[in-house]
Amino acid sequence: MGRKGELKDVSDGMARNLLLPKGFAVAANLQLQTKINKEQKDAEEKKLRDIERAGHLKSDIEGKTFTVQVKTGKLGQMFGSVKEKDIIEVVNRKMGTHFEKNALVGAAHIKGLGMHEMQIKLHSGLSAKIKINIEGTA
Repeated sequence: MGRKGELKDVSDGMARNLLLPKGFAVAANLQLQTKINKEQKDAEEKKLRDIERAGHLKSDIEGKTFTVQVKTGKLGQMFGSVKEKDIIEVVNRKMGTHFEKNALVGAAHIKGLGMHEMQIKLHSGLSAKIKINIEGTA
């Protein structure tokens, strides 16, 4: 059938016997069409604002280096690995954002010290490259 906010033509019997009594649909009128058009326009404006905000965030975040501190042994080997959650926590703290751990594109656990490049998804179709510096502490 249709989704919320869509106008559909259905047979009189289906509307009268199923859709209207169960609350799955309402009869279309001028007020409803105006409301639907306004909601679609608002949703489109919100999407454009989100894309613009993501573009600004990309220019702010791209090329920055984020440092993650990990415990290392006497010979400089890491204990465990750096997970997506650890990287996202550092990025969120430094940038004041709220990314989820699945925002890292193609991320795997990092098991070595040094510089690593990753991509972080900002919006659908928009991502930024960030650098992760893994430093060891004794």
